[in-house]
Amino acid sequence: MSPISQNILLSDHSSFRIGGRAKFFAMPRSEPELLEVLKESTSRNLKPFVYGYGTNLLFQDKPGEDICYISLKKMTDMEIKQDSLILGAGVPLALLPLIGKKTSTDFDFTHLLPGSVAAGAYINARYNEREMADIITHLWYIDLDNLDRGSILITKEECDFDYKKSIFMNKNWIISRLELVLSANNRCLLSDFKTYMPPIGEITLDLSDVMQFYQFFTDLFRANYPLPENLLQIEEHRNRFKHFSFPSAGSVFKNNRCFGKPIGKIIDDLGLK
Repeated sequence: MSPISQNILLSDHSSFRIGGRAKFFAMPRSEPELLEVLKESTSRNLKPFVYGYGTNLLFQDKPGEDICYISLKKMTDMEIKQDSLILGAGVPLALLPLIGKKTSTDFDFTHLLPGSVAAGAYINARYNEREMADIITHLWYIDLDNLDRGSILITKEECDFDYKKSIFMNKNWIISRLELVLSANNRCLLSDFKTYMPPIGEITLDLSDVMQFYQFFTDLFRANYPLPENLLQIEEHRNRFKHFSFPSAGSVFKNNRCFGKPIGKIIDDLGLK
């Protein structure tokens, strides 16, 4: 059976809740399945459009008939080692703070960030003074121009990470897995973590929907830990700006860090809003 489905509404896989029916669509659950989808797309002369949860993507009302849309949000495997954590591309960024509490590791800056860890690595997602480059050690990618190479390992130092920038923006590569550094005090086993963590790939809520995303992660966190003050502040900030009340693109500014403060704050201070 082909791993590629037909006539799937892209609005069901987008935070903006827009997009018509994709003639070809796939949601692989692993690297081998992703490679299978990519190879079949190539054999059928389809152009792959690979993404995660569809956060802030503007899908067309009439998607191209020669495009295979491939969502990685079912690629949610996790492996905890002594000092590192290996995650599939589709693990939500918002899950990291909960993993961090269990493993004595500070992943708090990703609290309630929408989207997947692979997308976060692709853009080097940032909140305040912390970014994905701070916690990544290695990544695995698939080269769309050479699928026969399979999954390729790359180190953090080879990723050219900078402010909201990575090597992946300039390459025809798809991030399939990544490895994060854990605290030296970590004593967590994956089996321990999964005793209270539902399989992300099997939940019934739609994490592409910002309101369901917010409800799921706030309920999940509060069911396991009292929310610390710094995470309460992040949540209050995001709620104040209606991040989860409507499909939202959040800030549209890319800050110039030389200015010492966010561009939005400067505009506010100058009375130019």
